[in-house]
Amino acid sequence: MTVLSRSSALLVAALLAAPRSAAALGPGTSPSFEQEVKTTLESYDFCRDAKYPLSDAERAYCPLVGRESRVCPRLPQACENDARPELSFAPAGDNTGKKFTDFGEPTGDEPSSSHGGAGGKAGGASGRGGKGGGKSGGSAGPGSSAEEPPPPPEETKIEVPAWLAVTARAVFYLLAAAFVGAILWFLIKSFVRGRDKRAEDEPAADAPTTPEETPAAPRGPIETDVDRLLARARAAAQAGDFKHAVEHTYAALLRRLEGDGLVDLHPSRTNGDYVRQLGARPDLKRALRDIATDVERMQFGAEQPSPSLFDSVYRRVMPLVGRAAAIVLLLGYLGVQSSCAEAPPSPRPLAVGGKGAPGGAAPLDTRAVFELLEAHGKTVRANRDDELELGPDLTVVVLPDAVVEPKVWRRLTKWVEDEGGRLVVAGHRDALDDELRVKWAKAVAEAPVVPTDAYILRFPNHELAVPRFSRLLLDQTRVGHAEPMLARVEGDPIEPHTVEPYAVTKSYPGGGSVTLFADDALFKNIALAAGDNASFLVKLFQDLGTAEVEVWDRYTSAAGGAGAGPGASSSLESLESSKLGPVLLHLAALVLLYLVYKGTRFGSPRDPRVASRRAFSDHVRAIGLAYARARASRHALGLYTAWAFERLRERFGGARHRGLIPLAEAIAQRTSQTPAQVMQVLMEASSARDEAAPPSSFRPGAPPSEREGPTGPDRDFWIMRQLESFLQASSKPNEGGGP
Repeated sequence: MTVLSRSSALLVAALLAAPRSAAALGPGTSPSFEQEVKTTLESYDFCRDAKYPLSDAERAYCPLVGRESRVCPRLPQACENDARPELSFAPAGDNTGKKFTDFGEPTGDEPSSSHGGAGGKAGGASGRGGKGGGKSGGSAGPGSSAEEPPPPPEETKIEVPAWLAVTARAVFYLLAAAFVGAILWFLIKSFVRGRDKRAEDEPAADAPTTPEETPAAPRGPIETDVDRLLARARAAAQAGDFKHAVEHTYAALLRRLEGDGLVDLHPSRTNGDYVRQLGARPDLKRALRDIATDVERMQFGAEQPSPSLFDSVYRRVMPLVGRAAAIVLLLGYLGVQSSCAEAPPSPRPLAVGGKGAPGGAAPLDTRAVFELLEAHGKTVRANRDDELELGPDLTVVVLPDAVVEPKVWRRLTKWVEDEGGRLVVAGHRDALDDELRVKWAKAVAEAPVVPTDAYILRFPNHELAVPRFSRLLLDQTRVGHAEPMLARVEGDPIEPHTVEPYAVTKSYPGGGSVTLFADDALFKNIALAAGDNASFLVKLFQDLGTAEVEVWDRYTSAAGGAGAGPGASSSLESLESSKLGPVLLHLAALVLLYLVYKGTRFGSPRDPRVASRRAFSDHVRAIGLAYARARASRHALGLYTAWAFERLRERFGGARHRGLIPLAEAIAQRTSQTPAQVMQVLMEASSARDEAAPPSSFRPGAPPSEREGPTGPDRDFWIMRQLESFLQASSKPNEGGGP
């Protein structure tokens, strides 16, 4: 079986011998269509700028365009200048297609399945009469006269001395060991600290305690989260416990002020201390003072907790507590609204001149091809979705840069077979070898690309001009092979001795089809300026009969697997490809160190015990801690003595025991102490009282008492405990019948 029959070969010979039209493109392009191509290319810089720098791969089209071009006027002049762009070389990834710029492949008839470099340089090519004939010197085939591309420069090798490598390795291992040791040390330290803390919190079972030395009950963990405190306040109010509801609301306000750095919470500080700390914020100071006044009136018994009190405190606290939260919510709301703005139906790259076809405007990009299709009624879009949406009225164009995983290829072929989809693949793909029974190889024939026997009437007079690089090898001995569409025919048209298929197609009973090109040279912007390339592409997509064309390129996410993103089907694969694994491990280690530094939990979490203020007693405790911090035990003793003496005189007959001696005798009758011992305590306490308050308030004209005996905080506290025991004894009935 030959690609061209005898009758078809005669028709090709007749068409080639016929006089060509006046069109600047190939013989199959009409003047009206030539004008459409000119309109499409007139906005591209390589057609307007005679000094446009062309790469070697782009210059492969120069002989095919010729010395003059009516559709791209400045391109021939750009081909003659010596300006070259700076190119970067990057290897092609797996599952990509063949590009005509993939040089460096084996020559001859041996098929090759490697993908080569994606950014290699293409050599020059010569055309037939400036219209696509003659030799092409891009890939070193037989008879090629083009110069071979220069070899890449050798990599600079840096040799490191052996001693420096050993030292660096030792330092690395030492740092790694120190890092691991630091983590273990922090963990052990946290564990020991937590165990000691639990031991301190547990009361000693064998430690004897006296009623006078019984410590106050531990207050337990204190809730510090503002939102949870407010939630507790609302829950307490719903349960009818308005006292705790008001206290939790006030605690939330203090915690918010502490978080903003405005107050410094401490058990020894009073509400007045917190109000004074807000001296630089008069509005906030006034609001806190009013709220604290209402809270203290409830705590000290002047006002009973009620729903109205809770509502009043809650309404004044919420604006102060929720100000930052309201701002965050407002910003979040605005961010959500801006992110929910209606996006365009199909995201596309920026276009030239306001047009929206996929691809770029460089000579080796593809935008002009798809703009031309749009001008002929096709709806062209780029696939930027994570999901495959394949319909019957759709043609999918897969460019070489699109990374298509095997499972996606299976989905595409199933779509073509069962749903009548049309698939156009620019650049040979290994995944289609078994389906189409083809292989890829280097081009050998030096003839232009023309339609084969079955398609010569659909594309009459068409002669395509593409750089001579690729061909397809058909395995015609196997059933189900594809049918050649385009080929290079070399020799006598009646009896050609070389036929190299350039594009093949396979149709399916359901109406679907797969069209495979050996490379992507036909789908370039610059390719529209040579031969009948533009006319062929328009007729090809018109014959496919679909209204929509979807382009898959390097930015297509669905090509890498539905929902997997481009180039990766899982998070681990993405991390492996990005080489970010060591960085993330370092970040995880830093997070672990931070958690160790902040503390770890070595037991089951428990709900914190609610520790509410017990009205006046907590207030007294806070004042006592303030005195302790100021080392004012003597002053505290004096104030306590003034209060205790008033109570003792009231209980022992008032004016009858005005002096200390009668009072001491009356107290001795109620206690086991002698009058002399009681008198000693009363005299020391009286001395402290005289120092803490003006003597005139107790004994008009009396000088202050001088200190006698031991002094210091311990003695002061002992005197206070003795006075407390006198008060307790005075509240009991006298067994001896005295006052």
